[in-house]
Amino acid sequence: MGGALSKDVVYAVSSGIIKVDDKKVEWLNDKIVRVTIHASMKEQDINAYRQKYFSDDKTILKYKKMQDEYSSLFNENKRLNNELMSAKDNNEKVLINEKIKDKNQHYLGAIWFERAYSQHIAGQDDEAFISLDTSLSFVPDYSNAYGLYGSRYYDEGKLDLALQSYQKALQISPNNTEVIYNEGLIYKTKKDLVMAMQCFNKALELDPYLGPAYNVRASIYSLYNQPRKAIIDYQTALKINYLDYDALVGMSM
Repeated sequence: MGGALSKDVVYAVSSGIIKVDDKKVEWLNDKIVRVTIHASMKEQDINAYRQKYFSDDKTILKYKKMQDEYSSLFNENKRLNNELMSAKDNNEKVLINEKIKDKNQHYLGAIWFERAYSQHIAGQDDEAFISLDTSLSFVPDYSNAYGLYGSRYYDEGKLDLALQSYQKALQISPNNTEVIYNEGLIYKTKKDLVMAMQCFNKALELDPYLGPAYNVRASIYSLYNQPRKAIIDYQTALKINYLDYDALVGMSM
């Protein structure tokens, strides 16, 4: 493996399927070190991990989005600092400094949001709430933070509070696909199938590769006694992820 390790690769290594047979550490100079690792893995371990990997694809994609956000904020901050270095007018420098301050606030908000998300995944929801509050103290209009509040409330069965959080997130970011999908889940749980279907249709318009939305929409088609449409949605979900458990179960019923 060469270059920087992605979060996905770290997941694979930490999963235990890769056995390190040997490693070699070389200092190329006083700042750079090269680590060479010889590793092996068993086919059955790969297959077992593949099942886990696809079941956790939503979590992995979420982390990828967070990393993309970090990169975007970092690159924008770097660009603004370059502008500041070349600026000659004091008023221009003040404006650029304000932009840099704003980007730094967003960066800190993103860091605390990732911490909150990791804590939520680990079941540390009390800590997650504190981290979310901290994230929003840096970025009061952070749509993803309100979305995660909604997920926490949803897990606790507090559907009205969850819906309020999702709606707040969508006021800030109307095309937040994940929040629209989660809002649909709440409406389905509350047996408001018309609103649920509207949410899933909109989510799939924005992201045609959102496999879970096809599965839930298929289940609603089944309730409406429209098996042909349900099968098409399950088949679409399987094209996106051939190991999609919900789609496989749905197709077998």
